[in-house]
Amino acid sequence: KPRKEHMQRIWDILEERRKHPNTAPPLRVLVLGGSVTEGVGCRQSDNVQQRACNWSVRLESFINKFLGYNAVHIINIAQGGTGTAQALSIVKYWMYPSQLQGYAPDV
Repeated sequence: KPRKEHMQRIWDILEERRKHPNTAPPLRVLVLGGSVTEGVGCRQSDNVQQRACNWSVRLESFINKFLGYNAVHIINIAQGGTGTAQALSIVKYWMYPSQLQGYAPDV
């Protein structure tokens, strides 16, 4: 169950982004998982790569369109063949890829 203070922090980030879209960063959401989350086999069309049509990209697009502004940025570091143990190690030991070096995801 989400804790109240965590939900408030998420709300505060989204609200700050709405008020100051040019200066406040979007909510950064990290997605971990295996091949399905990575987008293996995902085909939207012949000229769209698998990472461009996976569920996390679609979720980001849906949320941002629903809210009417770029409120959320989903970072997908899923990799086929990985499991929960690998994902937990990434978070626990701060083994994020270069695109996340220097800051942690918000969620």
